[in-house]
Amino acid sequence: MNEPPQDKEAEEQVLGALLVHEPALAWVLDDVKLRVEDFYWERHRLVFSSISSLHAMGEPVDAVTVGESLRQRGLLGPAGGDEFIFGLGELVSAPGNARAHANIVAAKARWRGRQQAGFKILEAVGKLDEGEIGEARALLDSQVSHSDARFDKARLADIARRLAAEGGAESFPYPFERLNRLTAGGMRRGEFIVLGGHTSHGKTVWVDQVADHLFEKGRSIVLYLTEMTTEERVARTMSRVTGISFERIIEGRMNQPEKATYDAAIEEALKVSMVDATGWSVEEIAADIRASRPDVAIVDTVHDIPHRDTEDLQEIARTLAMCSRQAGCALIGVVHLNRARVKGPQAPRPTRNDILGSGAFAQTANTVCFVHRQETKKGFPTLEGWVYFSKVRNGRLGEVEVTLDPSRYRFEEKLPNGDPGPTPPNESAEKDWEPQETPLPF
Repeated sequence: MNEPPQDKEAEEQVLGALLVHEPALAWVLDDVKLRVEDFYWERHRLVFSSISSLHAMGEPVDAVTVGESLRQRGLLGPAGGDEFIFGLGELVSAPGNARAHANIVAAKARWRGRQQAGFKILEAVGKLDEGEIGEARALLDSQVSHSDARFDKARLADIARRLAAEGGAESFPYPFERLNRLTAGGMRRGEFIVLGGHTSHGKTVWVDQVADHLFEKGRSIVLYLTEMTTEERVARTMSRVTGISFERIIEGRMNQPEKATYDAAIEEALKVSMVDATGWSVEEIAADIRASRPDVAIVDTVHDIPHRDTEDLQEIARTLAMCSRQAGCALIGVVHLNRARVKGPQAPRPTRNDILGSGAFAQTANTVCFVHRQETKKGFPTLEGWVYFSKVRNGRLGEVEVTLDPSRYRFEEKLPNGDPGPTPPNESAEKDWEPQETPLPF
């Protein structure tokens, strides 16, 4: 018989994070509500039980206190001994990912429960026993119940107290503090963020900059590619980090100094996990996000997910918005714009109505963000532009004036941070300027 669903590494990562990273206690015990029985391996159950007991009593939790607690109960040997417990703390690779790892452990436990229910159903069918069929159904229902979705007065009061003590849910900050003030700290789990902009105005530059910023803060990011190939995106990433042109990389024309720079930068450059989702349906992408449970998922681009008409786009928007909540992540969807308002060579500053299938995305998104650069009379983007919000469900509209640094593929804020104020960006204002045309590397 196949081994029941389980993930030994995820269980060890959770335990290690609990021993070395105090915030993980709240994430795993309060948010995910992981239970002893969710762990498959017995020694893991013993260690987690000790951690839970110490935390409930308000005692400190670390390898020493957990080991002593197990020793006092005569369970240190069955739990693997001091060597195993101290090894868990040394083994953990990313304590900040404890919630994601705990969700994996919980999901595997649910699948084990469903497997047991399936075995019971087979046994009951073999015996032609209606009573056992009923028990098996009850066991199966217990694995798919939505009891955690119900909030009675006590649970609501707990949330209110936690808000007073700690503030709201964990946020994932943008690279510019001004944008974080507009959004009360940045993106949050369960939010669907739509990012748009005209072709070659820097959508990919901005989303990569956001991903790099979050990676440096210890967040897990997964990028789903539906437009570029993985090879193209890796070449673009390497170009962004090294300053070597995309063309020289993709065509294999680097000279020896460039090759040395390129090789030295590989480990540093490739920070974000990538999934080649070419041709994937939105259901397949959502299922993969729910399974991997990153802190932030990025779909680039949403409009390259197979669809036939506006109704399909509406379903894509709804599915991605729902997925962000089910997976407990922030989900960024990069979108295309239509060209209906482009009457001349210069593209106007985008609004929500410019998004292809705009109704669905404007309604379902928590935040709608645009990247826009000034253009010359011939329609070439310059280095000057804006990153701005045209919808913020729990915040304020506003913008950051930016300059593109083409050598680093990054936007830099032009003006010092100040109070962003409540005034939304003027999306219809005509600009009376004639910027200088600047050649760009993309």
